[in-house]
Amino acid sequence: MNLRETLTQVADRLQIAMIIGSVPSDGSGDILLLHVNAAAASLFGYPGPAAMRGLDVRALMPEDVASAHQGHVGGYVDRVQRREGRRASSSIMGSWRDLYGVRRDGSRVALAGNVADIVNSDERFFVAVFRDRTAEVEAAASMAAAAEEADLLRQAAEEAAHEAERARAAAEDGLLRQKRLSGQITLL
Repeated sequence: MNLRETLTQVADRLQIAMIIGSVPSDGSGDILLLHVNAAAASLFGYPGPAAMRGLDVRALMPEDVASAHQGHVGGYVDRVQRREGRRASSSIMGSWRDLYGVRRDGSRVALAGNVADIVNSDERFFVAVFRDRTAEVEAAASMAAAAEEADLLRQAAEEAAHEAERARAAAEDGLLRQKRLSGQITLL
């Protein structure tokens, strides 16, 4: 069994989104999807894995990321080739990153992604694993909104406490004046 067949079997058995992409040897930075598992097709809104095969990986990225991606890949592959096939240093390879993907319908999806450069003596592939972070992003947004609301309520409570203190002082001042006037009226 060759490397691609092994990776394909692993991808098809995982319950996490996984794609296998080509490694451009021409310096173009173009990565074509060679294999996509069912979890990845679902995550990116495609009817099935076959609908994604052959896509350029940039179709899964927001435009601002996709425009820079080709250059990053080209630079990485160039560094690998200068090192005679060995892995090159990269801040992206092998580390989990929070990012956004683009679904088939154009909507964005919050992801955690990890890309690996998988190589043996004959073959080389880029393998990416993704996890949907939508629930985490929504929970963080809800917590931020709740914290902001709590801060606004705290500020309102502090203002109400200051207003109550001013009203108490005004009431005490009014009582003091009333006592003085009562005393003056009694004297008359």
